[in-house]
Amino acid sequence: MYNTYIIDSLKNEELVSEYDTIKITGDTLVNGEEYMIFYGKHNAVSANSGSFERLYRDSLEYIIDLEGKIIFSQKNFTNTLYSFYQLAGNDTMFHAYAKMEIAQKEINLQAGNFDSVLNYHFSVINWEIDNKWEKSNDYLYAPNVGKILWQFFYYSQYYNIKSYYEVRLVDYHIADYISKYCVI
Repeated sequence: MYNTYIIDSLKNEELVSEYDTIKITGDTLVNGEEYMIFYGKHNAVSANSGSFERLYRDSLEYIIDLEGKIIFSQKNFTNTLYSFYQLAGNDTMFHAYAKMEIAQKEINLQAGNFDSVLNYHFSVINWEIDNKWEKSNDYLYAPNVGKILWQFFYYSQYYNIKSYYEVRLVDYHIADYISKYCVI
């Protein structure tokens, strides 16, 4: 279970959603490849509210989604794993990219203390002429647990008031039958 907080430019936090859930409900074959089925429910935060289902698979030491986007690696801390340019006409509006990092400290959350944490570090560089900025988000993964913390923002929200959301693990349970799906 996760709680979601909004954090403003002064680092003030406000709880906006309690007990969002994500669980692995099984697996499925897509084009001959086995994918894990992640089912979740977001209780708040605009358009992300409601239930969702996502498919992920292991592909040569990477975790990828159904479209082939790399969302995690345990071993590649050198290469850019994801890169995307948003264009407005012929101009670049922003560039988003991600690389893996090793977290430099123990992560303390309501669900426990986690070390050996890996970070899918996601950065956005806004290149608009009148308002250049860069914002980074962390997606933290703990060994034998999975995603324990992540950050996100809506472009217009960060552009105007520099706030973002942070989702933190509150409680978790790894069922015996799920252990074959644990990737870290």
